[in-house]
This record gives sequence, C-alpha cells and structure tokens, in this order.
Amino acid sequence: MFWKTVGLLSALGAASLAVAYYLPPLVVRLRQVGKVRRNGAGKLALSYDDGPDDSLTPQLLDLLDRYQVKATFFMVGFRAEKLPEVCTRLAAGGHELGTHTYSHRSAWKAGPLWSVRDTLRAYQVLNRWIRPSAPFRPPMGKATLPMLWAIRRRGAPVYWWTHRGCDTLDPLPEPARVAEVILKDPTGVVLLHSHHKEPERQRYVLELTERLISGALARGRKLCTVSEVLKP
Repeated sequence: MFWKTVGLLSALGAASLAVAYYLPPLVVRLRQVGKVRRNGAGKLALSYDDGPDDSLTPQLLDLLDRYQVKATFFMVGFRAEKLPEVCTRLAAGGHELGTHTYSHRSAWKAGPLWSVRDTLRAYQVLNRWIRPSAPFRPPMGKATLPMLWAIRRRGAPVYWWTHRGCDTLDPLPEPARVAEVILKDPTGVVLLHSHHKEPERQRYVLELTERLISGALARGRKLCTVSEVLKP
C-alpha cells in the first residue's frame, strides 16, 4: 500500500510538472487569438516563418513591394547568418522582423536549457536587423514555460497565428480555395513560409499571397503586420 501511494504521488507530481511546463504558453496563445478577434476586425496580417532564403524570400519581397504591403517575417538564425543581404533588404523594406530560434527545433523535443539558449542566440545573430524586444514565434508553435519566461524577460512578445496557409501540406491544396476560406474570416493572422526550395511550393506561396492581398483589398480590408492586428 505504501509503495502504491508513493507511485501515485509521483505520477501526480509528474503530471503537475507537465501541466506547469506546457500549459502557460497554450493559455497565452488562446488569449492572443481572442485579442486578434477583438482588435483585428477589418485587418489581415501576412506572416512568414523559417526564412530567409535566396529564392522565395526575394520573390515575396518583390510581390509585397508591388502592392506596397508590409508583412511579418520570423527568421531562423542559422539561415539569416548565411544571407545578410536578404535580411538587410527585409529591414529596409519596412517589414516587421522577428525571431524563430537559431536552429528551428521544437521546444517540446529539446531540453529547457538548450531551448532557451537557442532562442536567445537568434536575437544575438539577428541584432543587426531587429530590436532587442522584437517579436518571437516558436517553431511549430510549440513553446514551454522556460522559453516563454526568457522571451518575456527581454520584453518581447510571442506571436502565433489564426490561419494556416497550408503550404507545408502534401499534396498542396488549391490556393484559390485556401484564400477563400481565410478571407471569409473578418480578421486573422496567416501563417506561411518563406524558405521553400521546391518550385511547386514557391508558386503556391506566391499565388496564395497575391490572392490574399487582392482579395483583402477588394473587401476594403487593411493588410498589416501581426503587431498592428493586435493593436486596439
């Protein structure tokens, strides 16, 4: 009976630690989605993860420049190190720039200390183009309490999304259909990626981006950054 009690208490303790480790970021994410709904009516934010690269990212910038639209880019540290000229163009274009860790590894698959160090390393690598409190988006949207604490200590917001652009699916859906679903919502933050090497995925991201821009403008909606969607 004694050892059963010990085992039960140990299991309860482990469950409590797991809740404390994973639950706070999920709560913050849900609250942020609610804030987008409250403050973002008539606004649509385009956000791009995992870049920069030397092919799709420049094409996206050309497209956004053509429509004079500002988007939010969450950059991966090791990729940014290799392409400083693309980072400089992103910054010069007036886009909102944030971090996406240095190595792009899920915090749920790495130790807490490693994840925090990897997260903060991205700020060091990107400090030529971003401010110290630039927004952060966790890879795959998976964050932990230590990661959240480290980001909040530097005064940086953590941003998620409300709509997936579906550019990582296989097979890819029809861009027109995805755009239609997203634009039915009166507000939102769209998740896309700016590092695809496959021509088919590059075409998809570019087509969906243009459909979202033209569709939002036709509806009289404002295309903006993630920070602007969250502002009252």
